[in-house]
Amino acid sequence: RRLKAMIIEWRKTDDKDKVIKMIHALLFNQKEKFNYYDIRVSVLGHIQRGGSPSCADRVLGSRMGVAAVEALLAGRVQIMIGIVNNHIHYTSLEKAVKHNQDIDMNLLRLGEILTS
Repeated sequence: RRLKAMIIEWRKTDDKDKVIKMIHALLFNQKEKFNYYDIRVSVLGHIQRGGSPSCADRVLGSRMGVAAVEALLAGRVQIMIGIVNNHIHYTSLEKAVKHNQDIDMNLLRLGEILTS
């Protein structure tokens, strides 16, 4: 299965919600032509944290977005972009999915307490 990404930048003065709705409509109007693709619209920088992005979220998303585009332009594929010790880090997808860590049961318990 081949993966595709579309990266779109907008100015601070643009209406972000309007831009996202336009992209969403454009992609879903084309879904019949590309029914084998899983179409998702994401805003980099605050996907996992939720809420409105902070300045740090925007910088993080920008750093990782630029690194991802530069990696694609350099022909690097099947990699994951991350930050390690405040530096851009590239990890092969093969290594990323094989890396297993034991679950910290205390953190799991904490999550259950906070969500109940």
